[in-house]
Amino acid sequence: MTTTLTINLQPAVSFSRIPAAPRWYGGLPRMLSYCATHTIVTHMPSDELLSAHLQELRRGTVVLACLLILKQPNYGYALLDLLDRRGFAVDANTLYPLLRRLEKQGLLTSDWNTEDSRPRKFYRTSAEGVALADTLSRDWDALHTAFRTLKGES
Repeated sequence: MTTTLTINLQPAVSFSRIPAAPRWYGGLPRMLSYCATHTIVTHMPSDELLSAHLQELRRGTVVLACLLILKQPNYGYALLDLLDRRGFAVDANTLYPLLRRLEKQGLLTSDWNTEDSRPRKFYRTSAEGVALADTLSRDWDALHTAFRTLKGES
């Protein structure tokens, strides 16, 4: 999405009515235009900066999403697909280390299913993980309410 902003700067005082206009008057409108343009361009978030902040914002939400979804056992690839369909775009190189970390923290348990032709590791939220998911969900709801208040929606 591209946004175009046009600024038409006019001097606050008409120097033509002042008997001795300052020598620098001729450059004033150009200087103001440059400063306004420079300020707007340099303060808009770059794609890299925006990407970094979005990644940081989503990082914790993926943990909560996994804990909630894995209350029912599931394996990694199916979880990846389910997260994507629910609006959580997660790369496999991010999800699998996250699952291992949550398991190591005792928030997930895992079991290998070797009944199919291809063995799969199924993950399930542990009792500690369910308790954490409940706590994080309550905090999420409180934050959502606070953001709605900040935005003037409630």
